[in-house]
Amino acid sequence: MPSFKKFFGAKTVVPITIASKLQLDLAIQCSLDPEIRALSFLPWLNFRGETVDVGMMVADFDVGRFVLDIVEDRPLRDIDTEGMHLLAIAERGIGLMEFDAEDILSEPFASNCREVWRHRPTAPLPSTQASILGELSRHGSITIRELSKAIGFDGDIAPAVYWLACADLVELELAPALGGETLVSIRSSRLATPGERVVGEK
Repeated sequence: MPSFKKFFGAKTVVPITIASKLQLDLAIQCSLDPEIRALSFLPWLNFRGETVDVGMMVADFDVGRFVLDIVEDRPLRDIDTEGMHLLAIAERGIGLMEFDAEDILSEPFASNCREVWRHRPTAPLPSTQASILGELSRHGSITIRELSKAIGFDGDIAPAVYWLACADLVELELAPALGGETLVSIRSSRLATPGERVVGEK
């Protein structure tokens, strides 16, 4: 049986259920993805009078909402059950995005996301937050090293920048190696709370 944990971040209204390491990595990556507005968990759907188990995360993009289907985490279903599962999702206008372990664990992206997320519990001083956001508002994308020099920060500014990324206030370039040359920019579109949040739809 999987060990269930709860995940919470700036893009979740309530904690979402996490049942595997792949789901945790994907939840972290979605939380740091500027194209994703919100993240939630869809336990079930009502389809033609029957309850259909879903048990997957849902990501809200500007273009719509999508179930995040991790190949390795799929439960065994017979053909009829799988068909009902897909029809129930499609009927709600929810798309399907498929991931496998290779997608989620690609490096250095996966390790970069974990390293950034590790700093989420420790908020920088409000004055530091204001200085960083003010500088980014004026200059757009700059490297972490340039940002540190621009605001005259005494010490390592990276943890503060990482916290702001976890708070959905700045965007980071996470595909290359993480460090002083990492590009950071102010969040292009601040998180908007969707009018409807999936918890189990009737």
